[in-house]
Amino acid sequence: MMGRREAPDEEGRETNARAQEQREANDVETLLAAFAEESRKSRRRRRIVGTVLAVLNGTVLVVVLAINIVLALMPGHRPLVDPWLIGIACLFVFGGTVAMSGPHKDAVKRLARLDDVRAIGPLVEALEMRDSAMRKRAEDALIRLLPRLRSADAELLGDAQRRILGRALVKHRNTELAVAILMAFEQIGSAHDLPVVEKVVSGPADSMRERRIREAARECLLYLQERARRESMSQTLLRPAGPIVAPVQAGGEADTRPTLPPDDLDAPAADTR
Repeated sequence: MMGRREAPDEEGRETNARAQEQREANDVETLLAAFAEESRKSRRRRRIVGTVLAVLNGTVLVVVLAINIVLALMPGHRPLVDPWLIGIACLFVFGGTVAMSGPHKDAVKRLARLDDVRAIGPLVEALEMRDSAMRKRAEDALIRLLPRLRSADAELLGDAQRRILGRALVKHRNTELAVAILMAFEQIGSAHDLPVVEKVVSGPADSMRERRIREAARECLLYLQERARRESMSQTLLRPAGPIVAPVQAGGEADTRPTLPPDDLDAPAADTR
């Protein structure tokens, strides 16, 4: 009787576990889609606001410059205002306008709580948010998730996200984050990441934290150099030969006679006697 009771319980636990995994997978996909949509909206706002401010700033600068020139030619008059101050003010307006929206931040918070490497891409983008609290959440989550990347996960990060990781690595304000980035580069890094890692290796190592980062960078560099060497060999072996173009005869028609393969070009002519 006990065995009969335990079997359904075990089956029920497995069913619940699978259902929970499916719900978590659906949550990740939903959050990634929400983040991508908010990122598109943010880029669109950035383009629109940037264009409008560029036009306004250019117009105001021209007008102020013209007024300043006129005033400079008049004795006893000082320039109205420095045109560059207007440009700086516009930059502050631009920065405030393109800040992350509420849904964008909410997606980052929820992604940071998940234990799924698919969340790494959006979290990497959050490293350059203006909100320090959001950056901290992203850093803590990336320290946990980046070391879990494997070579098969290389497509999870785009070129722009890899550049963000490179900038964070060079700054290495957060030691644990820098080490986690280097561990990730060991798995998914490429020849494009070599200059950044080489810069860290050749950088100063005066403190214990800097020495730790440099040591991790040296280990990472070995992996990247070997991967770059293999990529170079693969590209050399797979490089296609150039097409063979049929010569044109005197009458303007292409010579349709079969062309000998390269190996037969030096072969002796057959004896026709």
